[in-house]
Amino acid sequence: MKNTLLLFVFLPLLVAAGKVDYRKYSFEKQVKKSENIVWNVTYCYNARDVSSPRVLLVGDSICNGYQKLVRSKLGEKVNMTFWATSYCITDPAYLRMFDVILDGGRFDLIIFNNGLHSLSTDRKAWKKAYSMALDYLAVKVPETRIVLLNSTPKKDDDKRVDEINKLTSEIAKERNLPLVDINSFCSKWSKKMWRDNYHFVGKGKEQQAQFITEAVLKYIGKTSKGIVQQSSETGPDGKLK
Repeated sequence: MKNTLLLFVFLPLLVAAGKVDYRKYSFEKQVKKSENIVWNVTYCYNARDVSSPRVLLVGDSICNGYQKLVRSKLGEKVNMTFWATSYCITDPAYLRMFDVILDGGRFDLIIFNNGLHSLSTDRKAWKKAYSMALDYLAVKVPETRIVLLNSTPKKDDDKRVDEINKLTSEIAKERNLPLVDINSFCSKWSKKMWRDNYHFVGKGKEQQAQFITEAVLKYIGKTSKGIVQQSSETGPDGKLK
């Protein structure tokens, strides 16, 4: 009887979730040539805690670089999930993977970035795909606050980053969504802060993590302290602390 009641409770939720078809918000065919190496990295920290506030960070290798530090800085206030990927948002597989991650839990806030792996993508196609992804999020997670994050500068001052960020800013204004400007934050840095043309040394990651942490706490609203971050023995590189 107990299992039957649970079924009746959750069945409407499952039916409602099934109505969100990510394919309606994706291109049917790929518009950008695939990279030689494609990758995804995603962690859901403190996954058993489903009652405390949770943020989802979405980005690329820059996100992957600062995510551990952000998790540490959020500490007892907010749980964190992140998805870092090399996929351009125009790829038909992008929302398929995103859909799986969003089905994995409830999120109070999503900080959303896509751009550095899209520098050679047709700009009209990229803007259309980015807008469709936001349409999808509005239907998929209507109660979740969405905040846009632009892309960090390259060491060589590649102007294509500015082009992508300009489109991101336009979309933020069109949809009345907050935009976190990490590009301006990093643009004033010395070239010594870059490890290579894209990535940053430890000091840079630390400052980016603090910047992102402040954005999370600003947009997620008031939180109560007391979250216990549980470790795990099953991390891919050993124990997660």
